[in-house]
Amino acid sequence: MKNNKLYIILLLLTTLLCRQSLAQIFAEDTLSFCRQDSVMLDAGLGFSSYLWNTGETTQTIWAKRSGWFRVATATVIDSVLVDLNRTKIRQNDTIVCYNADFTLVMDNTEPYCLTGDYPFDDGDYSDHSGYGNDGFSPISFSSIPNRNGEELMAMYFAPSFITPPSMSCIRIVYNPDQDITNSFTLHCWIKPDTVYGNFAGDNVYYLINKWRPLEKEYSQCSYCLAINNEGKIIFMSCDGTQKQEFVVENTVVQPGRWTMVDVVCSLNKLSVYLDAQRVLFENIFVYPQVLEDVDVFLGASCSEEPYHNYQGGFDDAKIYTCDLGQNEINNLYENNVTYNYNYLWSNGETTKDIVVNPTEPIEYSVVVSNDVNSCSDTVFLEVYPELALSVSQMKMGCPNTSVGILMANASGGVPFKDADTLPYVYSWPAGYPNSDSLLYRLPAGKYEITITDSVGCSVTVEKEVLTYPKLEIEISATPEKIYPQNPEVDFSAEISCDSCYVYEYKWDFGDGYFSDEATTTHNYGIFDKEIYAEFVVTHYQTYEDGCIDSASIILPVAEPQLKIPNVFSPNGDGINDTFDITITDDEERTLMDVFTSNTLVVYNKQGKKVFSQNNYTGSPGEFDGAHLSDGVYFYVLKCSGVRGDDIYKGYLHIFRNSLPANN
Repeated sequence: MKNNKLYIILLLLTTLLCRQSLAQIFAEDTLSFCRQDSVMLDAGLGFSSYLWNTGETTQTIWAKRSGWFRVATATVIDSVLVDLNRTKIRQNDTIVCYNADFTLVMDNTEPYCLTGDYPFDDGDYSDHSGYGNDGFSPISFSSIPNRNGEELMAMYFAPSFITPPSMSCIRIVYNPDQDITNSFTLHCWIKPDTVYGNFAGDNVYYLINKWRPLEKEYSQCSYCLAINNEGKIIFMSCDGTQKQEFVVENTVVQPGRWTMVDVVCSLNKLSVYLDAQRVLFENIFVYPQVLEDVDVFLGASCSEEPYHNYQGGFDDAKIYTCDLGQNEINNLYENNVTYNYNYLWSNGETTKDIVVNPTEPIEYSVVVSNDVNSCSDTVFLEVYPELALSVSQMKMGCPNTSVGILMANASGGVPFKDADTLPYVYSWPAGYPNSDSLLYRLPAGKYEITITDSVGCSVTVEKEVLTYPKLEIEISATPEKIYPQNPEVDFSAEISCDSCYVYEYKWDFGDGYFSDEATTTHNYGIFDKEIYAEFVVTHYQTYEDGCIDSASIILPVAEPQLKIPNVFSPNGDGINDTFDITITDDEERTLMDVFTSNTLVVYNKQGKKVFSQNNYTGSPGEFDGAHLSDGVYFYVLKCSGVRGDDIYKGYLHIFRNSLPANN
């Protein structure tokens, strides 16, 4: 009998020990799931009390996020790592446009306990704007780049301190999912001014709060993350009857610098992190109370005095109704997400989201992994038929005109089938007349046309409208001056456009006379030199489609300046061997270019003619004095033109051996 009693006692002890053993250790140290949003955790039967790090006191709880979960019973404490790899490709199997950019987006991987987020992912700021001193009137904020340098993503709170002062806050409208109790995380980035909290009623600026500044009205208070006038971070918690305040004494937030601030409550412990480094770890016994229909405010309390208007940059505020661990805080600091996943797509890319542009049906897959497990997801993309578009220029205008016409030719895709509807929708640039596939009255330039088919696929083509080229006429005149005694000039022109067909020419010589020859000679005759100091010559050419191009030159009127030598040495040494007469202001011209005719006569000292020549050009070799002895001679140069004769006289010295040193 005694043995039976002993057996029963041993059996009961064994059963109790086994039951306690099951409660002490979860079935596994790590629970991993793919695309599952929650898992039930069971601490086992047989314990008089349960306390989870979520604050729950039941035997079982639902874990709705990844992280460590700890349970304390009357006799044992155990924990388990839950990994809910919820990330998946947001798109289902779908049809995409041919070769169009299509972004495959990974669904949000943040925990479901992320209940408040600013800036807002959906871009809807209608209920999340700034409010004035009445708590409701919208006010504007100064926008500054966020901590990553992205424009218009952060806000700069700049309240005024006039009476009454303007509020400078952002209101996140009440959502019961945002109520936090004994497990929560408050997260934000701040870049305070040097004023810190100097203008607040009690030297404290509010950052994230459900709080009313009158301390005795605890019924209105829940929690407040703040910064005081010394740059120290403060967290205040209120349960409706009392409050608890925590000040980070040993660390100051630097002004003009972005700093990440996190407050994490895990059951009865409160941690404060600055840039992912824990700077406070204290017991907490006063937890935030639930305040129904009370909004969350960022940057101030947006309530009655005393005012608590934060001044400075504010970015990326998040409210979690769960506690985050050190790894999650680190990930927030590095990546702005709590879960640090790695992505490997079937096309080799490793970014979270990828842009694809398929031209044929294709399946994309992605493997999402972390240190605990890996999951995969796939999506199949069907492709609509290719939508093709060609654009041609139907009319080409002259330079600087607006007569160009473009015509679009579309095919493929999924055209509209309605008889009253065109197969495609044509979108041309604004400001020009068009009729469906045609665009009119276009100057030279680039234009884009977009066509869209019945399923929304589109294709855009850029087409450059060309005009006929300018001829780039270059006029040549010989000579390039008009000499009154011989005012005849030869004109010609060249163009740079080899392919242009010119069929009409016109010269305007600037004196009332014209010519329609391609090349021509014009004699200006006798004109009034007092009136005409120069002539403007314009040449016109008519070419493709009646286009006209022109160019002009200016021909100055110039009296020739003759350089007549008074000595030369015909000794064959190549230096001053001949009697050369040049035009000093136009060395390419000769006497016959500037006068219509001339006669040169040379006499010796006895007055006997020793040389005579009509139409002397003055070129080398015409008169070399070969038969004349050294000595002094006299010359007479008679130059004739349309205005009469010009006579030039002078002495000429011939030194056959060498020239004197001073000559």
